[in-house]
Amino acid sequence: SVDEASLKELRKSMSKAKVRDISTKILELRIECAKRNSDYKLFSNLVNERWEIGGLDLKQLYEWCEWIESGSSDPDVRSRASRWLYVEAEKMRSYDRIHGTNLGSMRPYFDHLAVKLYGDN
Repeated sequence: SVDEASLKELRKSMSKAKVRDISTKILELRIECAKRNSDYKLFSNLVNERWEIGGLDLKQLYEWCEWIESGSSDPDVRSRASRWLYVEAEKMRSYDRIHGTNLGSMRPYFDHLAVKLYGDN
């Protein structure tokens, strides 16, 4: 676990080094700490915060959702992860319809995992 004083020092050091997107990097560190502590509720809250920022690598999101699926029985956590996957799959479908493309290589995986997460509730 990372305490707030350590995060404040890290933020200060990163700022001096002119690191970009410090807040996002700190958030991602907090996500990894929650994962290491198997704190699924905190993990899902932090991932949701990161997801709402946007620009999240979809492979990373999928891996986080797989982790939730394999270890959390909390219906709220599972439902939230399912929603992320469903929304991202819908974005892919919409993009494909508009642009006549097929980004769908990840979409079936997102759909399948979303059903597994939500269907177990």
